This record gives sequence, structure tokens and C-alpha cells, in this order.
Amino acid sequence: MTTWGDYRSCERSLGIPGADTPPRLLPYPDPCRPVRLLFIGGNPPCPGGGFWSRDDDRLLRSLHAIFLDLEWATADSPAPFREEFRQHGFHFIHAVKCFSTPRHPSAALVRTCALAHLREDLEHLRPERICLLGQVPFRAVKACDAEHLRRSFARQETTLSICGADVPMLVTYSPNDRRQSRADRRIASRRDGEDGRLSEHPRP
Repeated sequence: MTTWGDYRSCERSLGIPGADTPPRLLPYPDPCRPVRLLFIGGNPPCPGGGFWSRDDDRLLRSLHAIFLDLEWATADSPAPFREEFRQHGFHFIHAVKCFSTPRHPSAALVRTCALAHLREDLEHLRPERICLLGQVPFRAVKACDAEHLRRSFARQETTLSICGADVPMLVTYSPNDRRQSRADRRIASRRDGEDGRLSEHPRP
């Protein structure tokens, strides 16, 4: 039995090759309500977590740089940015709770972890918008929530039904992808904001 945000007693992934089970992922902090934008990443980059637990986490540093470019943040370093990020209604979770070797989790691990926790995470957080950072979280959402996905070609929008609400969902690359330069990330982030997906959020 797990409490939301603390998955250290979960043994659902026992027996899956490469999975660090039960996960040593440190508990997530409570969200600030409402959660205006939820970022969902892949799996933790190290056994203890990453974004919420390490000041040198690559994703934390990448999002800090992007938020500064968008003028959504004022913190001058990643560590204080993390709390500013949370206080302003943003949140982050992993689609897969277990650290894995190799770095990219197997299809079995993605499906098992998604079915165990992802729907519960979404219903607990009830975000107004979702941003999936790469293919792993997209695969996780499809694994546990394919029947709740809706694609409007007229509106060019994908939504996910959560507690009866259709939540807009953006699927993009992870800012940790080294093939993307910092300039590319800045351009992509500004474009996403201008097309109405992110710009509807008032600046902090």
C-alpha cells in the first residue's frame, strides 16, 4: 500500500529485468493548488530521483533555463527555482517510478508502472494542462489511459479525460535531449507558448 507521492514500498515491478524495485525514489512534495501545468518525465535518472532531490539534475537545470527565457521564473539558480516552480502551480512527476538499467525503461516496466500509479497520480493532481516530456511518458499514458485520450483535428488538440474534465495535453521532446541546443529549446518553448498551449497561463 502506498501513500500518494511515496512509492518506496511498491513491488509491482519485481522480476522485470533492470528495474530498481522497490523504487528508492524520494517522495514528491505536495502540489500547490491548482496545478496549472503538470510536466511528466520518463524514469528517474538515478535511484533516489532527480528533479525534486538533486540540485544538479539535468531536467531541473533545463526547465530553469527555459522558464527564465519565458520570464516565468526569477530564481537565479536551479535550487530555489524548484520551489518557485511548485509555488506558482507547476508540478513534475515521473511516468515510471523505478530507476532502470539500461537508461530507457523496457516496455514491460513502462506498462507495469503506469498501470500501478499514473492514473492515481493524475486524479490526485487534477492538472489544468499536461506536458509530456518525450516518448516514455507518452507510452505510459497510452498504456493506462488509451480510452481517455481524445484528438480533435479541427482544434489540433489532444486531451486526456481526468475526473470528467478534458485536460489539454502537449507531447514534446525532453529538454534533456542533447540533440537539441539551448537555442532550439528556447525557440520551441516560445512557439509552444505562442500557439496557446502554454501562453494561457498567467506569468508568475
